[in-house]
Parts: sequence; structure tokens; C-alpha cells
Amino acid sequence: MKALLFTVTLSVPWAQSLKDKRMVVKSLKDRLARRNLAVLESGMTEQRQRAELSVVALAANQALADAIYEDTMRFIEENCPAPVIDVTRQQLL
Repeated sequence: MKALLFTVTLSVPWAQSLKDKRMVVKSLKDRLARRNLAVLESGMTEQRQRAELSVVALAANQALADAIYEDTMRFIEENCPAPVIDVTRQQLL
């Protein structure tokens, strides 16, 4: 069993308020949760033009963990209006 944690930092330059940013974050969190991923806003909660999400996934082996990571990052880049500016990845187990 492999546990993968990755943290994605997004830029939301058009956000005029925290409400604008949270609309983007909530939408992305909901869509990722439907893909059987655990997601939370882990930082930058008071910055209106940046968002940080942590995503945790479990996989049976390393190859599957890598595939989940690649698929999730592709999903975020294709479906989120906010560009990804940084990603950190950790193998937990």
C-alpha cells in the first residue's frame, strides 16, 4: 500500500475577495473528492490571490500512485481556471 500526499499552490489573480477565491477552491475540492481523493485547503487561507490544496491518495503499488498523481495533475490543469504555480509531492508509505 502506498500513500501519496501532494500540495498544489494555485494563483487566483482575478480574485477581488476571499469569496472569489473560495468559489474556485470549493469547486475544485468537490470535483477532486468525487475522484476518491482526500482534499483540504491546507494553507494561504487568508490570501485572496493564492490557494494551497493538499491531496492524499492511496494506491496498491508505486505505479498506481504515480498514475493517480499524473491523472490528478492533468485534471487540475485542464479543469481549474487558476494556474498551478507550485507542486510538492511526498510519499508517505
